[in-house]
Amino acid sequence: MRANKEIVFLASKEHRGDWSRVRQAFLRGEITDSEGRLYLWIQVDPPVIGQPYGLGQENIGDLLLRPHFEGDSLFPISKFPTAVFIYRVIDNSLSVNKNLSTKTLELAAWGEIYETREHAEASMRVDS
Repeated sequence: MRANKEIVFLASKEHRGDWSRVRQAFLRGEITDSEGRLYLWIQVDPPVIGQPYGLGQENIGDLLLRPHFEGDSLFPISKFPTAVFIYRVIDNSLSVNKNLSTKTLELAAWGEIYETREHAEASMRVDS
């Protein structure tokens, strides 16, 4: 297991549709919210469809992750797969502010991060 990976893969066994797609996730850094909670900032490819969030044609490329289970870590990533909460930032403050107000965060989905695309895709096939 590589603790300092720069790319992981994001998918969701909890959701169907767009969130269940396997996405390449580039690790961008750490973000702290106004209550001191730490998030992993990722940029996903392909981006999440923005229309269900009232964004029209604008899609969501930047997301924040927090471990779903106590004891799991994203700094460094403690295991693969790791269950995560997936948040989106509802304004454009992410790119300029690494200390975000909790009012700008919305829990968008539950998901998992995987070490390889193959593991993520295999997990999605097993549970579908």
